[in-house]
Amino acid sequence: MLFMFKRQPANEPITIHGDIEVRAGAAEVFRLIDFSSKDNALRARGFEFSDGGADIGRFKVVNPDMPDVVFQFDVTNRRPGREITFRSTMECENPFGAIEQSVSAYTILPIGECYCRLELTETAHLRDDLSDVDRDAEQSMLILSVHNNLARLKLHAEQGIDAAIAAG
Repeated sequence: MLFMFKRQPANEPITIHGDIEVRAGAAEVFRLIDFSSKDNALRARGFEFSDGGADIGRFKVVNPDMPDVVFQFDVTNRRPGREITFRSTMECENPFGAIEQSVSAYTILPIGECYCRLELTETAHLRDDLSDVDRDAEQSMLILSVHNNLARLKLHAEQGIDAAIAAG
């Protein structure tokens, strides 16, 4: 897995890039990251989905471990089997965390029929009132988050949902 990042000025978003090779075809991996797919990895882990009403490409998702928080995902780019990009925001009564919104861009590069490279570029827009120490801590957590997301998707694609859940 390769991760690239650089320290951003305080008023700039933080961007983290990672990639991983997956022993599965591009179409199979795409179904795991496509919110409209019944095979979506979050759906398989028990997250509750509702559509965004009249807004096609908007999904409201609730993690059963955090029932008071609604994550809103707005898909801004979708090329089946190749890429999906979405903007994420969080809706809750008492907002927490440093991220105001993020943009996740997944790209799938086929490497033959049964392998692909899954890339994730995560761009997080943080609150303006964070100290440099808090920004650095948030950047570290984002690196870990990108790594965990890619590793969990690899496990899910190669070994099934039970392996991905067992990994955390």
